[in-house]
Amino acid sequence: MATLIITVNPIASRATTAAYPPKVSRVDTVIVGGGAGGVIAALTLLHRARTGDRIHLIERSESIGEGVAYSTTVPVHRVNVPANRMSARPDFPDHFVRYLESEGLGSTFTYAPRQVYGQYLRHSLAVAVAGSAADFVQWHDAVISVDGAQVGAQDGALDVRLGSGASIVADHVILAVGHGSFSVPVPAGPGVVTHPWTADLRAVVAEHDAYGRPIVVVGTGLSAADVVAELDTYGCRDITAISQRGRFPEAQLAQPEPPLLYEQVEHLIGATTAAEIIHAARLLFRRHRDLDWRRVVDGLRHVIPDVWPQVSDAEREKLFRRVLLIWEQHRNRMPPETADVLTRLIDDGSLTLVSGRVHGYRDGSVLVRRFENEWAVRADLVICCTGPSRFARKMGEPLVDHLLDRGYASPGRTNIGLGTDLEGRVLGPLVDRLWAIGSVRRGSNWESFNITEIRTQAEVVASRITAQHGARV
Repeated sequence: MATLIITVNPIASRATTAAYPPKVSRVDTVIVGGGAGGVIAALTLLHRARTGDRIHLIERSESIGEGVAYSTTVPVHRVNVPANRMSARPDFPDHFVRYLESEGLGSTFTYAPRQVYGQYLRHSLAVAVAGSAADFVQWHDAVISVDGAQVGAQDGALDVRLGSGASIVADHVILAVGHGSFSVPVPAGPGVVTHPWTADLRAVVAEHDAYGRPIVVVGTGLSAADVVAELDTYGCRDITAISQRGRFPEAQLAQPEPPLLYEQVEHLIGATTAAEIIHAARLLFRRHRDLDWRRVVDGLRHVIPDVWPQVSDAEREKLFRRVLLIWEQHRNRMPPETADVLTRLIDDGSLTLVSGRVHGYRDGSVLVRRFENEWAVRADLVICCTGPSRFARKMGEPLVDHLLDRGYASPGRTNIGLGTDLEGRVLGPLVDRLWAIGSVRRGSNWESFNITEIRTQAEVVASRITAQHGARV
C-alpha cells in the first residue's frame, strides 16, 4: 500500500519533509504540474513503481486534475472527445467509460462536462495511490528551479527547489506544465475579460448588464465555443466572435467512426516538404472520399510522429502558414452539443462571425483589421479566448525560463516548446533525468496535447524511468 503524504503548506510543514527516511535505493520522481498531464503521469508511475519509491506531484493551485481545461464548473463546457477515447490509463481503454457508467453520468459516446473529467482524474489518482507499492507526496507549491544536486548527493541527482523554500532531491523530473500563458490581444481594463477560465462570467455579465448588449468574443477556437455556449445560458443575444478565419471548429459526430488504420496512411512517411505532405494528404482524402472526412483526419494522426521529425524548420514554417488554421479547425473539433448551440445562435441572429485581426479596444469598440481594411465593432463587454503561445519563451512558466537560462533545456524546433527526443527526454545536460509530456513537446511531436497523446507519452516516460532502476516489484 502506498503512503499518501499531502503537504498543503510546505512552509508550515517542514517537519513532515524533514522526517522522510534517508534516501538509500528508492527512486524519487518529481512531476511538475498537477493538471491532466501530471495526473496521468502519476497514474502510470504508481502502477510501475517499486516498494519504497516515492512520487511527488507538485501543483501550485489548490486543486489536482484540473489545469486550465478541467477547472471549469460550467456544465455546458464539455470535453471535445467521446468518452471511449478519454481513458487516463493506457492499459484500460474503457476506463473513463466505466467511471461514467458507475456514476450514472454517461456511456461510450458521451461528451462529458469538463468538470466531470477532472473528478474522474482525481478519483483515478486516489485509487492508484491506494494500490501502489510507492509512496505518494502531493505538494501545493510551485517549482522554481531544477539543478544538479549538491556535492554528496548520489550521482546524477537533481535538486528541485520550491517556491516555499522547501527542496527535494530527485532522480527524475517530469515536466507536465500544460499550455502556458494565453496571448491577449486586448489590454486588461473595464469591460475586458482577459482570462475567461479564471473569471465568473455569470457575475461579469450581470455586472455589465450585458444580456442584450453587444459582446465581442476574441477567437473562434474551442475555448471561444465554450464561452459562447455559456453566454447562451445567461440569455446573451448580441454576440460577435472575431478571428483570423472567422470560423469555429468543425463538429464531432454524435457517434464517431474509427480513424483510418496506420497501413492506410503510412505512405505519407516519405513526405518531407510542405508541398509533398499537402499533396499526399489531398490524395488520401480523394482516395477515401466515400468515408466521413473525420476518419481521414484522425487517421493522419497515426503518422505525424513519424513524419514530423523529418521535416526541416523551413518546411514546417511553410506548413504553418499554409494549412495550420485549416488543420486545427478540422482536427480540434467541437462536441456536437456545443455545435448545435452555435448553429442555433447563428441561425437566429444572436451570434455573428467576423474574419479579421483584433488589434485594440478603444472607446467601447474593438478595433479590427483585415488586409487594408480597418473598422470598429461595438462592444460593451470583450472576452479574450485566443489560444496559448507555442513558443517556449512566451509560455509564462518560470521553471521553463529557468531551464532555458541555465542551459538545461533549449527551445524546440522552430522555437516551439522545448527540445526533446521522441521518448520525451529534454535535450541537454540533464538528459535521462529531465523529461517532458504534453504540449511542451510540440516542437518534436506537434500532436502533443490530447489525452491520447499524453497517456502514450506518460507510458513511454514511465517505462524508461523504471528501466533505469530495475524491474518493478
